[in-house]
Amino acid sequence: MKRILAALLCLLMAFSLCACNSPAEPAPTPDVTAEPTPDVTAEPTPESTPEATPEPAAPTGDDMSLDEIMVEILADAGELPMCETMALDEETFSFFAFADYVPGAEGLVSEPMMSSVAHSVLLLRVDSEEAAQSLAEEVDAKKDPRKWLCVEAEKSIVATHGCTVLLVMSTEFVADTVSASFDALWN
Repeated sequence: MKRILAALLCLLMAFSLCACNSPAEPAPTPDVTAEPTPDVTAEPTPESTPEATPEPAAPTGDDMSLDEIMVEILADAGELPMCETMALDEETFSFFAFADYVPGAEGLVSEPMMSSVAHSVLLLRVDSEEAAQSLAEEVDAKKDPRKWLCVEAEKSIVATHGCTVLLVMSTEFVADTVSASFDALWN
């Protein structure tokens, strides 16, 4: 009886594995015998040509929220681990920022979820450029690129622009790319 049950369970597991591995449908092949359609474009009449209006200038980092900055600076960073982005409060500030909480400071961090990948991107915004510079110096002095178990960030960068501070700890490529994107928001 036990052998029959064990054999049935083995068959059930084998069928469930086969069911999860369905073959991909082949991509449709283009029809090479069809004649190309001519590109017909009508010339605009003078009445229908809109006047050129100047486009509004792209917002700089000072005009953007920390969420918008985070999206912009991570856009070109390549393949990142599945990350969670969370706002910092008084309780979580010192853990992620490696600095004492600054009253009125705003913070946002992006870190991997349940992963042993050394990657962290932190944005902080304070009320003055002097406070940002002071906070950046404290973060730089206290940062720990080995805060993860068994792994260490290849490169750490601390940068400031205006009232905003960036701390990125990750691979060299990601750190350099994120830092360059951060600088580009203010140039």
